[in-house]
Amino acid sequence: MVLEDGRTLNQELVKAGYAWWYRKYAPGNIVLEKLETEARDAKLGLWQDPTPVPPWTFRKLKRGESLRVEEIPAFSGPSERGPPSFGESLNQLQTPLRLPILGNRRSHIYHRPDCPSYSQIASRNQVPFSNAAEAEAAGYRQARNCPH
Repeated sequence: MVLEDGRTLNQELVKAGYAWWYRKYAPGNIVLEKLETEARDAKLGLWQDPTPVPPWTFRKLKRGESLRVEEIPAFSGPSERGPPSFGESLNQLQTPLRLPILGNRRSHIYHRPDCPSYSQIASRNQVPFSNAAEAEAAGYRQARNCPH
């Protein structure tokens, strides 16, 4: 949408830190990339949160769909292609995630956010963990259907 003064609304929103550059629909858009990087660096708007959740990730979780590793909120800046990514195995992370690893109180099986059954655990049986090591120390094992 073009504003009366010729500015583009989505560029203004990204510049102010109120929107993400949605790489899927605007791949290679160097203007949006630059504006998002500047907003991130200045910690404007949503970038004040150290691990903001991209809207496409939020919608998937709301629908009860599992996430791919690259869709999980990152700790360090944007990746070259698509949403930010960890750059390391989820099993190796020691820093708490915005989306916790969930254990099932009844089965003593835990699910990372990228596991197919992550959103299938009944809320009354959910036990959140900061990382896989914490879950395993509590006597939980990883679900067999989680990607390796």
